[in-house]
Amino acid sequence: MSDKALKVLYIHGRESSSQTGKCQFLKQHFNVYAADMPTQDFDADLRLQEKFVKEIQPDVIVGSSYGGAIAVTMLQKGTWKGPTILLAQAFVRYQSYDPSKLWLPEGVAITLIHGTKDKIVEIEGSRLLATKGTPQLVEMIEVSDEHQLQSLIDSQMFLDSVREVYEKQKRYQD
Repeated sequence: MSDKALKVLYIHGRESSSQTGKCQFLKQHFNVYAADMPTQDFDADLRLQEKFVKEIQPDVIVGSSYGGAIAVTMLQKGTWKGPTILLAQAFVRYQSYDPSKLWLPEGVAITLIHGTKDKIVEIEGSRLLATKGTPQLVEMIEVSDEHQLQSLIDSQMFLDSVREVYEKQKRYQD
């Protein structure tokens, strides 16, 4: 599948939008969809993204921070079952490290990317979440960056991660 044919749903974080640099960078390379959320009501934002998933049927979801929490929740509910990139995911933070809620579904390719200098969402949550799910499908990438992950803009590694999580899921299902 060509990069421009790959449908990517980008779910932004709090105090952010679909105009963020990471989303705009992805739009230069993939067929990206993004819906702005008010980020004041988690359940309403979750419903909005679940509706979007049904409508566009993305190939990959990229969730950033709060958007990562939305993506993990959809994975846990089964309303999304596909390859996922989690950028500085905040799911663990929202769950207060409750062990019963810290799981990823089996059989789903998930790549977590988190900055080692993140002072907003601790990297430990991503490290812990990366131990869940199907081991050969879950990958943790640590980058020398802060919460906004500005280093991903214009990063070949970011583009490769989107392609690789999609391909990993396809190989697993075949």
